[in-house]
Amino acid sequence: MSLANKIKRHDFEGGSLYVCKTSRQDIVSISGSFLGGLMHAPHECLHEMLVGMLDQGTSKYSRDQLHDLLEGMGISMHFDCDNQRTKFFADTLKDMWEQTIELLHASLTDSCFDEACFDVVKSRMIGSLSERKSNTRLLGRIAMKQAMYDVEHPNYERGLDEVIAKLHQLSCEEVKSFYQSMVSQGQLRIVCVGDVDDGMVELLL
Repeated sequence: MSLANKIKRHDFEGGSLYVCKTSRQDIVSISGSFLGGLMHAPHECLHEMLVGMLDQGTSKYSRDQLHDLLEGMGISMHFDCDNQRTKFFADTLKDMWEQTIELLHASLTDSCFDEACFDVVKSRMIGSLSERKSNTRLLGRIAMKQAMYDVEHPNYERGLDEVIAKLHQLSCEEVKSFYQSMVSQGQLRIVCVGDVDDGMVELLL
């Protein structure tokens, strides 16, 4: 049977789920995305801060409690973004499926956006950007894109000092408001691969 024939699609209000059962026993991987990437934000650091905040705790669990739960149950979960979409990923044992979905759902829909965590994430991002200022190849690429493209062009790249200045001005409330505007747009896409059964699929739908 071809790979395409193994994939089952389930449509639901706001998105689609693609499921592929494999011979890998007891392990399940889930990935997905929703509309809202770097090009949807007023400036790129706003969306990167959003991604950085999604694993910093929920209204039910603090950041440390969430991380302890994930580690204790052997669940790997992280978030990312590209120009168009916000992405999420999780790997888990089949026995931990319900707990994984609960924690992933909470992180995506009920992130607490704690001010203290926000300050830590922002400081870490500013430090990382400051270190990159010594990367001559990166600085050359930024200069080339600024020379080639207008500031409103999607391929234009802002200078590191400008991005750092934007980060300093950014508030936790701004990131939270942007997150709420993005997640409400829907267009959710989910892919589930591994030792998957019908009951696990129903939990997602």
